[in-house]
Amino acid sequence: MKTTLKKQLSIFLLLLSIFSAIADALILNSHHETAPLSRFVMWCPGFAAIATCLLLEIPLESLGWQPPARRFLTLAYFLPFLYATPVYLIAWFTIRGAFAWTPFEATMASQYGLANRPILGIFGIALPLLFTINVISTCTWALGEELGWRGFL
Repeated sequence: MKTTLKKQLSIFLLLLSIFSAIADALILNSHHETAPLSRFVMWCPGFAAIATCLLLEIPLESLGWQPPARRFLTLAYFLPFLYATPVYLIAWFTIRGAFAWTPFEATMASQYGLANRPILGIFGIALPLLFTINVISTCTWALGEELGWRGFL
């Protein structure tokens, strides 16, 4: 089925408006704008793009998303550490109280029931989970926007 670009765009924007309105209504009804439900807004463009492709029989491959080469994933994962570390070190060493180790240690260790072993709680569990699970989770939510805005449009 051959459709015009104007029709594709119109359907995409209509579906995006509907999905976004539903997500926003649920967020407003919950009275918690920072609730995990608000993350679904990030997938509204992705759902609209996928639905548009399915409705108009456009191949999903046209969204152009495919996993990047391993070297780019590695670079994307470690590059922020390279440019953020000097900034944090300068701030921690030059601004009094910028890094309060004791409250940080207590908070991180207690979240995992390791208040008696704070170093294990921080370096053995909390930071590795933060650097893996949280990064993967954030990327999963952001994928919806990438499919819609970059892939479809």
